[in-house]
Amino acid sequence: MKPLSVLVFFLMTCFLSVSAQTISWYDQDWNKLDSKEGASYYRVAEEDTLNQHIIVQDYDLNGRVLRSGTLMTLVPEIRDGLFTWFHKNGRIQKEVLYEGNKVINWRVLDEKGRSKLAVVVNVLGANGEELSEVMPVDKEPAFIGGSKALNTYVRKNLVYPPITAIEPIEGAVLVYFLVKENGEVTDVKVIKSLHPELDKAAVDMIASMPAWTPGTVNGNAVAVPFVLPVKFQNRSAQSFSRSNVAGSRSDKAY
Repeated sequence: MKPLSVLVFFLMTCFLSVSAQTISWYDQDWNKLDSKEGASYYRVAEEDTLNQHIIVQDYDLNGRVLRSGTLMTLVPEIRDGLFTWFHKNGRIQKEVLYEGNKVINWRVLDEKGRSKLAVVVNVLGANGEELSEVMPVDKEPAFIGGSKALNTYVRKNLVYPPITAIEPIEGAVLVYFLVKENGEVTDVKVIKSLHPELDKAAVDMIASMPAWTPGTVNGNAVAVPFVLPVKFQNRSAQSFSRSNVAGSRSDKAY
């Protein structure tokens, strides 16, 4: 009898935690409708009373699932937990982890499962609520003049610190920075260190960069994060003259 008791308890728990389904209809712009007439999409919602959330799944009229996730409330729509969007082929398009409508983590994939660059933008929800949305970048930020001009800038402006005249250090410093809507380079920081002095040289060089061409989402300029490897060649003491000990430019840094 004990296994049967466990099964009954499990079924009762499931029944108590998720209530009956409700279906809502929406037009092509995701405005809620009173009936199925004129609808392009519909939403199936279940109340998870155990976790005090609402589980939602959105479909087109052919029954293809477009999105699934969990809400704290339907009106206003407060996303809380993992939301998943799907491509037409059924693969994951994006996954976004929310905490009270704020994006905590995300990933965006193309139809073949490859990662795409995406950024968080602030939008208003259907009920006027402030909501963070993750959007793929349709145009990445770029150094004016392209990669050749970027290489030239790095070669002319990266200063090798004096330590490289004494210690044979080579490798790359991985530097993160943000290209703002106006192209300004900000929030420069090292995410993979090589040596404290080389790290500083890489950060100083990037922080002094002129404005880039900003990235865009739906044609609008947005702030986009960027990661750049800054390479340092091995420069031993023998390759330096006394005049170079105070600092020199790199021959090839990017």
